[in-house]
Amino acid sequence: MLNPNSKEAETVLHALRDCSRVKLVWMKLGVKVGDRVFWESNLQTWINYNGIQNKVVTPTNTPSRVVFPFVVWLIWKSRNHSVFRGKNMSPNFAVDILKQVAEYVHCAASPRALTQKSIQRIRWERPSGGWKKLNTDGSVIESSGMASCGGVVRDEEGIWTASFKRRIGVTTSIEAELWGLRDGLMLFSNLNISSLVVELDTKAIVDALFNADYVNNVISPILDDCRL
Repeated sequence: MLNPNSKEAETVLHALRDCSRVKLVWMKLGVKVGDRVFWESNLQTWINYNGIQNKVVTPTNTPSRVVFPFVVWLIWKSRNHSVFRGKNMSPNFAVDILKQVAEYVHCAASPRALTQKSIQRIRWERPSGGWKKLNTDGSVIESSGMASCGGVVRDEEGIWTASFKRRIGVTTSIEAELWGLRDGLMLFSNLNISSLVVELDTKAIVDALFNADYVNNVISPILDDCRL
């Protein structure tokens, strides 16, 4: 692999750990300068050792054995983007990694009871008479990470009442969905609507909203806004 700065060949370990920019990322994620096992091991030992560690990484409160493969993959991906696309590593790269870890832990790693699959036709359902319905959504462009959200409020006849949209910046899909919900609820409050039904397509957010014990330092502030 080519070093994006010198354009010379470099080892895998240098690309993933020893490059000065990458070192800074690891240290921002909690690796100590004096951790000799981490900084001085060969590639095989480095991967094997860090792949089984259970030290908790804040602010996601996730074991390092879960965070480590995310960091390795995203550093490798970033280095390839730098070499082949001329795209530099984001100054907030460590924060972006933790956001993706938090999304994975919430959406994929949390244990859930097995459910029987069923096929349902999905369509907009009108609210009861005198009620309004808020539909929100958020999305992320995979290539850039840029996110946006939007929503619409309609009455029981499906007639438009109000709508909104927002460019969020670089974030995860679950945060984009949450921003859409938050902005929709703010719109509802500003319009002084007395009766509102909220509809969104991300069950993970619904589960988190109704779980008072759920804590995630990355998305909890937006969740708290939505609960209020």
